[in-house]
Amino acid sequence: MNASIQIVRRFGVQLVLLVLVLAGFCVLVPDFAGLRNMRGLILSVTLVGTIATTMMLVLALREVDLSVGSITALAGC
Repeated sequence: MNASIQIVRRFGVQLVLLVLVLAGFCVLVPDFAGLRNMRGLILSVTLVGTIATTMMLVLALREVDLSVGSITALAGC
């Protein structure tokens, strides 16, 4: 079976809802689909994704590091 068909069958409802929400934001919010906004969204998602991936690895090693939030805030300053 084709991989894209399997993805649609597995995540079909979520994909449809995501497309509907994005279309709604594009209609209701001015410049939502603009280049500056998309760049800002991607940058914020990559920051959170990087922190989450690192924390997953730390927790998988059974280590607990609670300083991640404060270090992220300090780096933002």
